[in-house]
Amino acid sequence: MSARVGSGGAFAGLERLVQLMVQLVWLNACWLGLTLLGGVVLGIVPASVAGHVTARRWWTHRDDPQIASTMWQTWRLHFARGAALGVVTHLWGASVLLTWWLSTQQPAVTAAVSQGLATVGGLVLLLICTQLAWVTDRTTLSIPQTLLAALAAAVGRPVLTVALLVTGLGWPTLLVVLGWPGLLPVLGASVPLVIQAWCVRRAFGEPSGTGRAAAPGGPGHRPLRPHTTHPR
Repeated sequence: MSARVGSGGAFAGLERLVQLMVQLVWLNACWLGLTLLGGVVLGIVPASVAGHVTARRWWTHRDDPQIASTMWQTWRLHFARGAALGVVTHLWGASVLLTWWLSTQQPAVTAAVSQGLATVGGLVLLLICTQLAWVTDRTTLSIPQTLLAALAAAVGRPVLTVALLVTGLGWPTLLVVLGWPGLLPVLGASVPLVIQAWCVRRAFGEPSGTGRAAAPGGPGHRPLRPHTTHPR
């Protein structure tokens, strides 16, 4: 009897592991598909918001995260705002790279100033991008206010910011270092999305239809307000 129970428990554990891997692969495939559907530049932020919402459901409805339907509905809900944020962040990043490149052709003093400004601008953009998905999900702020709220959240929660940076940049880097770059299209985005959703959930709690999430603070910011129209 004990042997049967033991084998049954092992089988159940293996079944859960296989189910987890299938869900991670499916989440990654949906994220890639929605990113490409939006033309990458316009689609990546809405796809990341959709991935965050789905990953958040992962921790509250693990048996039935409804990955495809949740991501599709959330992507449509946030597409307009997310696409605008994607354009702004990509233009910002392009301007940082262009400034740095142009600085290499300038005199030493001018080059140092330009590179310093480019470095600061790149760091600010990086901080914003770490928080952009969940801030976009939980607020109805304008584009400039969303960027400021993401920056305020990144500065106000440094431990969370470091965790999101390590997860978002460390996981793809680890796959490349280990010689498994082929796993990037399979698990490159889903694993960071799930871990980051857990980190944000631990830091800010679960959004509710009646409560208000804590505002990052800062001038001109309204409290972060959860949407009440998320798909269930």
